[in-house]
Amino acid sequence: MDNSQAFDPQIMEQFAQQLLRKADSVRVGSAVAGGILGVVFGAVPLTPLASVWPIPAIFGFATILLGALAGILVGYVIGEGRAFRFRVQAQTALFQVDIERRLESALLVQSRLIAAALGPVAATPKPAAAPAAPAPAGLVARGRAAVRYRLAALAAR
Repeated sequence: MDNSQAFDPQIMEQFAQQLLRKADSVRVGSAVAGGILGVVFGAVPLTPLASVWPIPAIFGFATILLGALAGILVGYVIGEGRAFRFRVQAQTALFQVDIERRLESALLVQSRLIAAALGPVAATPKPAAAPAAPAPAGLVARGRAAVRYRLAALAAR
């Protein structure tokens, strides 16, 4: 993995902040759009379409006001449902950042414990071990590469 693809928690935190701002704007935008639609529908008694509705034109201001309030309420409810999805995505991103931080700290503690347990390596000859069953070459190479990458990332801090 090169540096352009390395994990950066700040990017995920910015992404989560954007999602939270988007959730707020979706909720407010839906309420505003609902209010505008409510005003349009509430203004029908003041238009030539008044013959369709049995509400007299004298109540035009009241129907506009009631239409706006009903539209705002409906828009807010719809916007809140949509905003919830963005909040869930933001929480998921923050949870991933938390998992990565905990994993890095656990690996750091584990590498320190291993280093402390091994201590300074003395130049003592190692006893010959019994031949073990060969592991698949690809699996061993990937495991070694992952360990090297993690240790390099921890050493860079």
